[in-house]
Amino acid sequence: MSEGTTRYLGLDVHKATITVAVAEESGLPTVYGTIANEPAAVRKLVRQLGREVRLVAAYEAGPTGYALHRDADPPGRGVHGGGAKPDPRPAW
Repeated sequence: MSEGTTRYLGLDVHKATITVAVAEESGLPTVYGTIANEPAAVRKLVRQLGREVRLVAAYEAGPTGYALHRDADPPGRGVHGGGAKPDPRPAW
């Protein structure tokens, strides 16, 4: 894995599916496609898109996001992820 190159993933996580967008360090993001929200599909995605690059993923933290992190970041892989930042404004 080359630590000099980063690939960014945007993951829209739903109960049954995950829509994936990919952005390289230069250029516009593109929709990669939709995968099943299953551990095997997430691991396959990380293997395919993580060859020779560092992956950084953004997804909303929540009931589906926590499981996604466990599936996307197997030991030694080094996928860096983060959830959506909460809105600091009062809810009222």
